[in-house]
Amino acid sequence: SIIFISVILLGAFAFADDDADMALTYYQSGLALLKENKPNEATEKFVKALSYKSDFPEAFFRLGECYEKLQNTSSAIKNYRLCLRCLEGKTALNNEEKNILLSARKNLERIDANSVQIKNIKSKYIDKLSKIGSECNTKKYYNLARRMYNLILTVDPGNKMASDALNMANTLFPV
Repeated sequence: SIIFISVILLGAFAFADDDADMALTYYQSGLALLKENKPNEATEKFVKALSYKSDFPEAFFRLGECYEKLQNTSSAIKNYRLCLRCLEGKTALNNEEKNILLSARKNLERIDANSVQIKNIKSKYIDKLSKIGSECNTKKYYNLARRMYNLILTVDPGNKMASDALNMANTLFPV
């Protein structure tokens, strides 16, 4: 019975080593592809590495870089956050892990800053169009007001103010 349990435990450790080796092999392959500027192919390798080792912060980080190169910001953010979660759960970090932690944080800040900047620009644009639309209504330029509200809905399809104003204009002053 003890011999049987020992054999099972040794087998489990052997498989764990095999999985770690496979993860590292796919990771290194992904790194080589990333250096060759082949982010699509590298993405596949990093995902495969993570299938063998789910707590692999370096692979999450490199996957985030690939997604950034592919302009898939939401996937990049997701993978940078998974990288941070893996590293922040560790009690002690080596220098490489510390560098990856800092880089993942910087990349997230940069991406999120871009998102905030775009939201601010969009908000200012909508505000200006709303004011122009309102002024056009006041001056009885209803067709021009409709155009302003349609522009707002093009940028922000869920904008209730523009939708309500457009519905009201169409009801009160049909085209």
